[in-house]
Amino acid sequence: MLLVCSIHYICTVIKNLSIMDTTIEKLAKEFSGILKDWTGEESIKAINEKNATRAYVDACASHEFCDPNTAMIEAFANVMGRSINFQNAGDFSMINHAWSTAKENKFYI
Repeated sequence: MLLVCSIHYICTVIKNLSIMDTTIEKLAKEFSGILKDWTGEESIKAINEKNATRAYVDACASHEFCDPNTAMIEAFANVMGRSINFQNAGDFSMINHAWSTAKENKFYI
């Protein structure tokens, strides 16, 4: 019985991680699209060039072109159908992972 419960638990965790990865990818793409709409493709290219430098290892150049925090708030609402709860560690983690995913994928351009 314990083995069956453990296998069920592991399968549930794997399924939830898969759903989370998909949601983060959707959020990253939505965020990237909003940034592109707000700043233009040339600005996204400039952001990517700056982000590739040592100065932006732990930062994002998008702050020089718009308010990307507001873009992420809008993207979150579009994808999740609700506002971000900044007191919720899960929401906070999701937006951070989505931002990193977007940056790693050069904002999908």
